[in-house]
Amino acid sequence: MKNIYLSILLIININLMFSSNYEIERMITDFNGVVSIGNNVLCYGNYGIITYSNNKGINWKQLNIGDKYEIKKILNYNNNLYGSTNLGLIKSKDSGLNWEKKDIANLNSMNRFTISSDKIYLQSMGKIQIFDTNLVLIAVSYTHLTLPTNREV
Repeated sequence: MKNIYLSILLIININLMFSSNYEIERMITDFNGVVSIGNNVLCYGNYGIITYSNNKGINWKQLNIGDKYEIKKILNYNNNLYGSTNLGLIKSKDSGLNWEKKDIANLNSMNRFTISSDKIYLQSMGKIQIFDTNLVLIAVSYTHLTLPTNREV
């Protein structure tokens, strides 16, 4: 009888030990930048990792927008966050806790983006794409750059 009680107690302990909630997080990432909005500070980088603090750096938490995303840059514009990734644009309306993703086909390599007058200007290989702040494509401008030659002009 004593062995039965010990067996039941052992089974209950093992069950309780493995029923805890665990979150799996990446241990490291390559950070590409940092941005602040209100009391939130966000460090962002590769593998979709955003490490953030909502108490000005006292405590930190991690969120992931998707392993396939390399977050290149995030800007604070009109109390929203906008970012560029290797696959497109991202936007957060709640200080970086949730993200809307806009993947862009045939992006090639994205170099830079900026925001001005409620328009997002995204430079990628050979073109500049213009989006509104809802991440809707407005226009595409193809760039034809001429490299200088050895001849004098």
